[in-house]
Amino acid sequence: MSSSSGAIRAGRAFVELFADNTRLQQGLRLAEAQLKEFGAKVSTMGRQIATISIVPLIPAGIGTKIFAWFDDQMRAVQGVTGSTGEAFDRLTEKAKLLGRTTSFTAKEVASGMLELGRAGFKSDEIDAAIAHVMSLARATQTEIPRATEIAGNALRGFGLEASEMRRVSDVLATTANNSAQTLDDLGEAFKYVAPIAATAGMSLEDTAKVLGTLANFGIKGSLAGTAVKNILTRMADPDIQAKYESLGIKVKDAGGNLRNMADVLKEVGIATANLPNAEKLAIFKELFDMRALAGGAKLTSESFESLCNAIDNAAGESARVAKTMDEGIGGAFRMFLSAAEGMAIAIGGTLA
Repeated sequence: MSSSSGAIRAGRAFVELFADNTRLQQGLRLAEAQLKEFGAKVSTMGRQIATISIVPLIPAGIGTKIFAWFDDQMRAVQGVTGSTGEAFDRLTEKAKLLGRTTSFTAKEVASGMLELGRAGFKSDEIDAAIAHVMSLARATQTEIPRATEIAGNALRGFGLEASEMRRVSDVLATTANNSAQTLDDLGEAFKYVAPIAATAGMSLEDTAKVLGTLANFGIKGSLAGTAVKNILTRMADPDIQAKYESLGIKVKDAGGNLRNMADVLKEVGIATANLPNAEKLAIFKELFDMRALAGGAKLTSESFESLCNAIDNAAGESARVAKTMDEGIGGAFRMFLSAAEGMAIAIGGTLA
């Protein structure tokens, strides 16, 4: 082809693209539509790709090794829980299913099951609880074993059944994501206060509200848990109750049970609002003791309605936030890896 004819064709292409750009615009619109369709499908693409193209890429040795890692973890679950037969088979299949269909791998699911087993959960309780602690882990960006430990301790601390794990996960995720603390901070706080709060008649939600409020003032973790525990135990002391009554505040209800701690402390704040600061501080020291003075003083004067409302409406929150966090490219890639691992476990299991 001569240079002149090439120039003529180039000129014609220029005219087609820029003088009459109808075809260019149609192409761009088509490309845009295809990109949008791809974006809508990307969150599930990992599993499709794994099914179609991962199998030839997984050598038998690697599949066997991955299966062995998973099998070791599940055998640890079996050893801790004592589950056998159909009960253990259900847990194994549940771990494989969640590994294939979520952004966590089957081995990670098994690690959560192991933590629940160590906390005394039986196989049927683990089966009912594991999906909810996985949502908690993703919603708070916490490793599954740690999230499982925290949720399990909170559930046991308040004497709740395993069927309440969704409620526990929702409250923990909402509190951690709506106050100045991590799930780890909240777990440390519950470790100190949960059994005492439950004995004093406080609900999981009421305790979370108090701990979340304290966290916003930098009092978090074991400091927050210890402060609330000390305030509650002193409220049960007859001598301290007499001091509350001198302020015109009843600590017990008509049935002789302790009233809600937050309500009592709000009344303390109202009763001492107009006192000189030196006298107010002396009263707080007597009511709360030095170990809980800072926390008690803050709880008499502060209320965070947004946090309280969030906790009151926490149902479904951990699953919602977890889903949101997995909707991006990161979630799609995690699902792809989980699906690939699931395929490797299937291959390794067959070879085994």
